[in-house]
Amino acid sequence: MCSPRGGIGYGERALKLILSYEPVYGPWLDYCCLPDLDGDGVQEAVIFYLSGFDFRMEIWKFQDGEFQSIELEDLTARY
Repeated sequence: MCSPRGGIGYGERALKLILSYEPVYGPWLDYCCLPDLDGDGVQEAVIFYLSGFDFRMEIWKFQDGEFQSIELEDLTARY
């Protein structure tokens, strides 16, 4: 599967790192995790994207009528 940002896709190594986040964000749905992190009844989208330069996790929330990035973590060093 290709990453949402059009990167090179998820290999076995990347998938292993993604799956390590399941205890925090819930099940990996082959494209993202959809936890309700703040308990407001609206799920956030936890998206991982891999490019030729970096590997990042970004959390998006629908608020104020649009999707907004609420957290970004660089996973490159762990990858």
